[in-house]
Order: sequence, then C-alpha cells, then structure tokens
Amino acid sequence: MPPGHRARIISRPKLEEFKASHPEAARALENWEDTVTSLKFGMFSELQQQINTVDLVNGTFLVFNIMGGRYRLITGVYWPAPALYLKRFLTHKEYDVWTQEQRRATAKKSNKRRN
Repeated sequence: MPPGHRARIISRPKLEEFKASHPEAARALENWEDTVTSLKFGMFSELQQQINTVDLVNGTFLVFNIMGGRYRLITGVYWPAPALYLKRFLTHKEYDVWTQEQRRATAKKSNKRRN
C-alpha cells in the first residue's frame, strides 16, 4: 500500500442525503465509501494510482465516477491525511453544467489577477 493515511469522510449526513435522493445509486455510493475509506493516500497521485477514474478539478475538487460515469460525486479534500467532504452528487448532464460554471469561475479569477 502506498504511504499516507486512510481517507475519512467528514460529511456522512450528506452521503445519506445523496442515497435517499438517488436510491438507484445507493449501493454504488456504499461501495464507493467502502473503497475510498480502505485506501491509503496522502496526495492526489497516490489516490489516482488506486482509482484511475478520479479527477482533480481546479486543484480543489476530487470527482469520482459512480455507476460507470452515470453520476459524479464531487468532494473537497483536506490533505495530507485525506478528509473528504461531500459537496455534490450529480448526473452526467448536471455535471457538464457544473463543469462549465467552474471554468467560468476559474477564468474570472485569472482575469482579476491579470488586472
């Protein structure tokens, strides 16, 4: 196992909320929880070696594919002892909209720094 710490989920009520609002994905979310909390990692590259479908968005959010990409679970993370806080659970279509919003926000921040 790579160096690092086991991940903790610090927003469990949110996970239960996601399962209740998307019962068809409840088992997949439980599997995700079991998997991610059993892993040891201290940085994104270590996590990605173990879950190759995870993405890092804006250097801030971890995005996990759930049910083969039908859903996206967006988490924040506190490093190096990874504590995951659940932010959003989106369908693929909703994720596309969220991604566009993130790109606009990043571009806006970049423009402010240049001025």
